[in-house]
Amino acid sequence: MKRCLGTTAKGERCKIILKQEAYCKYHINQGAGPNDKAGYVYIFTLKHLIEGSPKKQTWLRQADPNPENQINFAHTSVFDPKRHILIKVGYTTQRVRRRLSQWRERCKQDFQLLTPQTLDRVVSSNRDKLADLMERLSCLSLRSYNKYDFNEQAFKALNAFRSEQQVHAQLRSLFGSGRLYCDGCKSANSGVHKEWFLVPRKKVRNIMRMIDRLVD
Repeated sequence: MKRCLGTTAKGERCKIILKQEAYCKYHINQGAGPNDKAGYVYIFTLKHLIEGSPKKQTWLRQADPNPENQINFAHTSVFDPKRHILIKVGYTTQRVRRRLSQWRERCKQDFQLLTPQTLDRVVSSNRDKLADLMERLSCLSLRSYNKYDFNEQAFKALNAFRSEQQVHAQLRSLFGSGRLYCDGCKSANSGVHKEWFLVPRKKVRNIMRMIDRLVD
């Protein structure tokens, strides 16, 4: 038995338990229809978070939004990127680079795809580098990914939307669900993005493998 893969209006994972189906009757439209097309599942972050020795940025802050999706800046703190990174997983039925360009234009942020080639830049502290090396040696993680398209720099999926939802559900179960205030989007809506994940840097390589297993 599994929980419904659907997402509620508040951006939370549906709590309904199902025997076989992936979506309950309230969220069935999230798993079928026009979104159920072939495409790509990709992962990205803010560019400065994968630069050498990433520094704190006063504009990037952690906060718990209230139910109205607003953020009380009096209860925020500057995000420390030393041991953790913010990632977002998306899907597209078009070219991945074009979709990322759309995100950049909309949010006025410099986003960067996370790829097997950039993973070494994710782990920044010496302690995490050692843990990452030991994990790679024990799991033989240098093998190629089965579903990764190196030209698109994303995972190829026959059901892109459904695959993205499955990845989101797994990430929520492991790390919880986060929201990020976006200054570039504040004029269009509340300026709060759903489905960002705060994850340990040393876990990103495992997350890439997990996505490779989940996409279908």
